[in-house]
Amino acid sequence: MSNRTCIQIRNTQYAIRNPTVGFVTLGCKVNGSDTQRAIADFRDAGFRIVPTDAPADVYVVNTCSVTHIAGRGWLRRGARLNPDALVVTTGCYAESGRAALEEMPEVGLVVGYKEKDRLLGLALDRISESSEVQSSKFKVQSKIWAVEL
Repeated sequence: MSNRTCIQIRNTQYAIRNPTVGFVTLGCKVNGSDTQRAIADFRDAGFRIVPTDAPADVYVVNTCSVTHIAGRGWLRRGARLNPDALVVTTGCYAESGRAALEEMPEVGLVVGYKEKDRLLGLALDRISESSEVQSSKFKVQSKIWAVEL
């Protein structure tokens, strides 16, 4: 029995073994709602949701402009828990503090407000770009091109 999960997003199919993701939400109720939607997307794609203090393949930190110092701490913590993990930041601080977040070596992906509905696909694309992850646990299986008539 294969422990590989196949995930289809638009025109790309991904395969990942036992994928895991941890979430941290800071700030307002909107961030909480956005995190719940992202959790559902990752779970529906076959990811196992793990506690924030557990090793994971992906960490998503939903940041807040008001509490951005705490958010930066959570980003660093995810990278310490698993140095090979993709650390993703989203939320309002990802929008207002994008430049500062992109300079953090721990951060692998900054997802702004306009991109938040594509968080799963963007994360999978970023993971597939990583040769270390790609060779060990994750690979893009195929490109599927569709033509609409």
